[in-house]
Amino acid sequence: MKNIYFIRHAQSEANTGGITKPNKEINLTADGMLQAKKIAQNFDVIPTEIFTSEYYRTQQTAAPLLQKHHLSATVLPCLNEFNTLCHKAINGLNGEERLPITIKYWQDSIPDLRHGETAQTFNEFYQQVSSFNKEIKHIPNNSVIFGHGMWLALYIWQQLGFSNKCERATEMQLFRKFQLGLPIPNTALYHFIWNDDLQFCKLKYIDNFM
Repeated sequence: MKNIYFIRHAQSEANTGGITKPNKEINLTADGMLQAKKIAQNFDVIPTEIFTSEYYRTQQTAAPLLQKHHLSATVLPCLNEFNTLCHKAINGLNGEERLPITIKYWQDSIPDLRHGETAQTFNEFYQQVSSFNKEIKHIPNNSVIFGHGMWLALYIWQQLGFSNKCERATEMQLFRKFQLGLPIPNTALYHFIWNDDLQFCKLKYIDNFM
């Protein structure tokens, strides 16, 4: 059996409606920094290895736990969050101003639509998340992943059998409803278990650290 613990990053500037930044450069808020320290204080598994995405907010969330156990993070690009909207198109907007654009994107739900040059299509993100399965054999038991909410929702969606690319708007809209219904607040902790053949077999939402 292989146990992997997934923790969503702590509160970020985007979560509080901050001015748009490139996805990678979004930082934690002051409250988010405190939440990251709380994770390190209360997470009772000794991690074998700690993984993050390329994005600052996962690395900042992981930092106190890394320091506690004298570890360095392994960065996996396949853990990156969905680049839904082109940064140039929303540069300077706050969360309230971005919201109508985000709503329209999911209402239209065109799987191969690219919102702009720095955005991904949904199907590109779909394949990126799916590629994590190739990494599982290299991830030690009792590792911790600091990642992102939509990424986690799509990975769970794929484990339920939706493993091929998205063909229709209705499929994309169904995923969006599924994602919004999952309990993935900032600092959410999920416990993944794989069997000895590395076939996904169990998932448990434990809680969050707030």
